[in-house]
Amino acid sequence: RVLILSSHAPESIDNFITSEEWIRCDIENKIAIIDKESSEKFIPQMLNLDILDAVSFSKGCYTGQEVVARVQHRGKVKKRMYKINIKETDSVDPHTQIMAQKKSVGNIVLSKKIANDCICLAVINQVDSTSELTVNEKSIELL
Repeated sequence: RVLILSSHAPESIDNFITSEEWIRCDIENKIAIIDKESSEKFIPQMLNLDILDAVSFSKGCYTGQEVVARVQHRGKVKKRMYKINIKETDSVDPHTQIMAQKKSVGNIVLSKKIANDCICLAVINQVDSTSELTVNEKSIELL
């Protein structure tokens, strides 16, 4: 995929996708879209950016670098992003809680309704990832 910011589309590109298709591709490729409301709720490792080689642990200075580096080199990542499927449901809002029994164990980051199901990216406690999980009282499947 290529994002072109222009008032005129290049003549050599003829297969455009909609913003809805772009979101579906992001979910399929496990690329989270973070909004202003959730920008400080996750460290890069929770969004699997370390696995995607999307963050450098040895270069430059940035806000939160100490926490990110400490988790990478000394700690254990307690939450990770998973792709999930919720059968026969409408789209789920970002920030919706994921439950294991009556305990909140994660949150939806991004979702898209496809046919009768909803595929999502969600940050979930790793220890709870094998539990029976629900969103809005509907069972979810980790993909």
